[in-house]
Amino acid sequence: MLSDGAVLGYARRVTIRLAVWMSFVVLGCSASDSDLPAAGGAVSLGAGGAANASASSSSVGAGGAASSSSVGAGGATPSGYGTIVPLYTDPSDPTWATIVNAKAAHPSVRVLAVVNPDSGPGAAKNAAYVEGTMTLAKAGVEPFGYVATSYAMKPSDAVKAEIDAYVAWYPAVQGIFFDEMSDVMGQEAYYASLSQYVKSKGLGWTVGNPGTDVPESFAATVDTLVVFENAGYPSIGELTSWHDGYPSSRFGLLSYQVASFDLPIATEVRSHVGFMYVTNDDLPNPWDSLPPYFDALLGALQ
Repeated sequence: MLSDGAVLGYARRVTIRLAVWMSFVVLGCSASDSDLPAAGGAVSLGAGGAANASASSSSVGAGGAASSSSVGAGGATPSGYGTIVPLYTDPSDPTWATIVNAKAAHPSVRVLAVVNPDSGPGAAKNAAYVEGTMTLAKAGVEPFGYVATSYAMKPSDAVKAEIDAYVAWYPAVQGIFFDEMSDVMGQEAYYASLSQYVKSKGLGWTVGNPGTDVPESFAATVDTLVVFENAGYPSIGELTSWHDGYPSSRFGLLSYQVASFDLPIATEVRSHVGFMYVTNDDLPNPWDSLPPYFDALLGALQ
């Protein structure tokens, strides 16, 4: 995500969300994948504009994805506590070695590292990322490939092509992280289908990042949903409601602008989300470093 167009501010993110929402209001329906325009990948940097309506647990909207009794889009319920680290740095950056060392010190903690060669897999295989992701995997860190979905506006064939590239070029990658995930009802089938495609390619797990809460109808579209991406810690109220009917490992959060690690808060948050990442870094790109308390975070997740 280190290309010039990769990092978005709140204004652009909210503008995109509003445009997507208005298109549903005007058209009264969702377009098929083949009718949607392609859009460039970008990094989500905040939350906003969540849909207020929630579908019943027996339905997930258009396209008929699995019911909320399902454990995810074709996979098993993730187990254990852990962290999802947006590792949006080059493999030569010290952050990669820091994650490896921290994982060695806390072997029981699941560490998912989202790698991002160029706002996605890039135009060609990058040897540094091939070696870097293999190093992560050998250390027990689980590399995930970054794919932006442009709030379901990117044609599914384009998303699948990026998934194919990760599989072909970076064999150590173990899952896919769908960024810019839509929270608009009617787009559930788009994500459920892509998640199933990931599984069909031999990858084991999908994470979706709307960066905010979503209707319950999205619960089964991916294996884990990032329901908070914003400054500071979320309130407990933001992590409850319909989520309480699912294992905490089905949810994650990304918090930035957290000056110091607060163990009591982290412990309380952990009871609601299985995957937590906090950093003292800040906008415009809070994911280009690791916090000085990263080891303490992993210790709290044991």
